[in-house]
Amino acid sequence: TRENLTNIQSPILIIQGKDDPVVNPASAYEIFEKIKSKEKDLLILERKNHVIIKGDDTKELYDEILKFIEKIEGK
Repeated sequence: TRENLTNIQSPILIIQGKDDPVVNPASAYEIFEKIKSKEKDLLILERKNHVIIKGDDTKELYDEILKFIEKIEGK
């Protein structure tokens, strides 16, 4: 996967839980730095679970996704 990161040029929103027990949060920063997309954002959320789309506090997550979509559609 690392070898192909420089091939990514599509808009991308990388979302990572700060205390994800499965994925090291450092990987989100590595992906963000290596991809070549002109439209890219990195969002680190205060989350302790791996599946961040589940739970009571998902409104912030979905709001951020919507903001990113609106941003790239407006260009």
